[in-house]
Amino acid sequence: SPMNKIFGLVVAMAVAVLILPLTAFAGEKVSLKIKYQSGRSHYVEVNEKMNHVIENPMMPNGKMEQEVRRTSGVIEKVKTSSKDGAEVQLTYDRVASSFDAPMMGKIEYDSDMPNKDSMLKNVFQPMVGMSMLMQLDNENNVKSFSGMEAIVKKMEESAGGNPIFNQMKSELNDESAGLTWGASRLAFLPNRKVEAGDTWQNRLDEQVPQMGVMVIDYDCKLDRITNDDGRKSAIIVYKGTISQDPEVKPSAPPPGFGELKIEKGTFNGTATFDVQRGQIIKDVRKSHVILKTPQMKINANTDATTTIKSLAEREKEKKENKKKAENALDDGEKNE
Repeated sequence: SPMNKIFGLVVAMAVAVLILPLTAFAGEKVSLKIKYQSGRSHYVEVNEKMNHVIENPMMPNGKMEQEVRRTSGVIEKVKTSSKDGAEVQLTYDRVASSFDAPMMGKIEYDSDMPNKDSMLKNVFQPMVGMSMLMQLDNENNVKSFSGMEAIVKKMEESAGGNPIFNQMKSELNDESAGLTWGASRLAFLPNRKVEAGDTWQNRLDEQVPQMGVMVIDYDCKLDRITNDDGRKSAIIVYKGTISQDPEVKPSAPPPGFGELKIEKGTFNGTATFDVQRGQIIKDVRKSHVILKTPQMKINANTDATTTIKSLAEREKEKKENKKKAENALDDGEKNE
């Protein structure tokens, strides 16, 4: 009857309205490529927590455990952008590090809380306010990276033979910084339009003086597209392996330890990409690597989180941290 037809149509429309939010993004393609818009600035922070278990028969109890935490924060400013690529300035705004190891105890420093005295202060404080420059092509590949030479010179002058700086120095170069702030931050992006369920692969080669070339193979997938408060986000999941290029010999093998080899390396992560802004807003990853030399074995676990904040959010955080540091100083003086 006509009545049944109308009732059927009403039910069908009601069902369509109910399922529409769930299927609105089915088959929809989104561009997962960073948009470098001229003049855009924000704060990018990388937080790492590393746990190392070192096994060596010469050590007391045959092994030693150490924990390292590291925070690096830069203000990322797009200086110029065109169809050929972009020029991006990265200025250090926060550097923090802590080591917890037997015989050394805990050593920590945070440039957001400079009142706290630490043997790391004269190593890391000079980095704050120093800038690096990254040139990208139109596919967001890093063409050139510069600035670390001047930063290392300033750190060296301030460090005055600090043994921790001497240990770090080989890692402080343009190639390594270019990977941190460029290639490895973007490695899980396809730089094209994809839809939920699509997969892609990528490979990164990293020069490591102690072992030659580290090969990082990525398997990535656009897991889903979400819509929270009108803001469309793409959720990317990825995993992969970390290995060594057998053809490349180390340029600076660790003295006295023999050859350093990767026995096994795996990682996995989840990243959130803001589709409208064309920006990664969060990336959380875990990695596990087993390293070996003839004398020892190192089990290394790393948790790393990269987040983006507006400059206003960062300024607020700096003020709060400064206040915390001043309060801690006041409490310390009261207790003396």
